[in-house]
Amino acid sequence: MKLADWLRFRGSLMKIGLDGVTGVVRDRTAAYSSLVSGRKTAPLTSFDPFAPETRRDPYPAYRALLTGPDAPNVWYNRKRGIWIIAGYDDVRAALRDPEAFSSAESQARYRVHLQSMNAADPPEHTRLRKFVSRAFTPRAMAAWQTVINEVADELVDAMIARGSTELVSDLAKPLPNRLIATMLGIPKQDHAQFLAWADAMAEGAFAPLDAHGIALSARSARATSAMRRNLDRLITQRRRHPGDDLISMMTASDGDDVLTDNEVFWSAAMLIGAGSETTTNLLSGLFLTLAQRPDLYARLREQPELIPAAIEEQLRFVAPVQGFYRTATRDYTMGAQTIPAGARVLLLFAAANRDPRHYDDPDTFDLLRNPSDHLAFGIGIHFCLGTPLSRLEVSRVLTRLLPRVESIRFAGDYRYLDDPTMRGLAHLPLELVPAKADAGGTDTATGVTTTAEPLERP
Repeated sequence: MKLADWLRFRGSLMKIGLDGVTGVVRDRTAAYSSLVSGRKTAPLTSFDPFAPETRRDPYPAYRALLTGPDAPNVWYNRKRGIWIIAGYDDVRAALRDPEAFSSAESQARYRVHLQSMNAADPPEHTRLRKFVSRAFTPRAMAAWQTVINEVADELVDAMIARGSTELVSDLAKPLPNRLIATMLGIPKQDHAQFLAWADAMAEGAFAPLDAHGIALSARSARATSAMRRNLDRLITQRRRHPGDDLISMMTASDGDDVLTDNEVFWSAAMLIGAGSETTTNLLSGLFLTLAQRPDLYARLREQPELIPAAIEEQLRFVAPVQGFYRTATRDYTMGAQTIPAGARVLLLFAAANRDPRHYDDPDTFDLLRNPSDHLAFGIGIHFCLGTPLSRLEVSRVLTRLLPRVESIRFAGDYRYLDDPTMRGLAHLPLELVPAKADAGGTDTATGVTTTAEPLERP
């Protein structure tokens, strides 16, 4: 990258930081103004996504937003200056109306402008998604199946051989990171570094505006700069010598249209972060559920055809992304409330997925529910492109694990992420109890013949 281009990029990062702070101040100023003037808002709520108790366990607060005879369609948090939509029908309606609920100021808490499809509205969103979606077609997913199997099998085999695991660092993080990095054509020796950069960028995107949050945002900016320096060389190489990786797909022209280096970088950064984080949280959350519910694990061993249903129910039960933000482009009436133009609106996917008006007994994990309409991956034009990849990864893990592990047990205390947006585990130690096999290598519980030797604990 030329010096002038690098300086412009650094300047754009500074502007992102300034815009983020300005947007939060704007929201809080609007909240103060409504208090002083007595202007009507939606019913007030103390629900605060950044509160420590909410980050530890948001679900009691979601129940309070959803239940009661007079539960409104929209809530207002005066402290944060944000409008909150929690009900299933209302979240779904907002997601399907990008003209009224814009993503152009990003889907994170801060109002910032990025050159990526998750921070754009049509027609720009349509243009950017067209380039990125080339790697996520059914045909492309079939081509990536071999790589998915290789990486998942290697990680699962290593866990089983040890007889124990710290699930997050041994499987949930490296699996999606290595796959996305491989798809982008990033050299294998750089995969761990890219994951560290992506983690830092995500922390800054969802940090509160306090001393700790500002420190995280500064760390995020440094990680973004480092990732840009590294990816810029790869982008240049692929423009000259394209391959079959995703960066080559994004740098290839579509008629007269071609993505700029900035657009390729932000699209790649989004995939490295979002593509990894969602699957990481899904995997760690599902293993936590199975460790808490041995009956569910036993049922899946007996009926592995229920693996897809288990994945969908876990996505509904604990959405990896709790919710994203939008900006109202005009006054929008929802029920008895009107969201004013310019308002910052939080759409709570996780609360919608526990709405008792839509799902019976929503706080129970029901293996037979198979909820095909959950909102964990969003819906509409911003529906997550990596959804099929995530499902393939988790399915392969369970397919490889179930015949060879009789049960999974806690091997210590687990800990959730301290994050207002992402819901997953930061630490999950587990013991893997080997399955009993007969002399022919057949698991007596499932009847599945394996090529692995009977496992012994070290």
